Amino acid sequence: MRVLLIISALFQLNAISAQNGSEITLNPDLKLISLTDQVYIHLSYKQYSQGRFSSNGIVYVVDNKAVMIDTPVTDSLTSLLVDWFSEKGIEFIAAVPTHWHDDCLGGLGAIHNAGSSSYCLKMTLEL
Repeated sequence: MRVLLIISALFQLNAISAQNGSEITLNPDLKLISLTDQVYIHLSYKQYSQGRFSSNGIVYVVDNKAVMIDTPVTDSLTSLLVDWFSEKGIEFIAAVPTHWHDDCLGGLGAIHNAGSSSYCLKMTLEL
């Protein structure tokens, strides 16, 4: 079921337009853009020595279960995101980091602490 949900999320993202998205600010470093009732973009920020950089990912929700494609850049921001969805009765069942940088898996600890699984390509796991 989880694999089907992840595959479905990836294929359906191609048909989505952000033209009517509403923005939700969870904190100065974390925003959500609601594309539909099922699809959200999360936008997070982190200060590095070179400046403040943004990162984004997707949350796909079906039947009150969510899959996150790339996490926010830190565990604390990811926890805020997980908590926001949890307050709406939505449970994260998986996260899929697309590569090994902080902008994609910086919040993986928070995902695991919430009891969710994570999935990645074998090459990413080996890094």
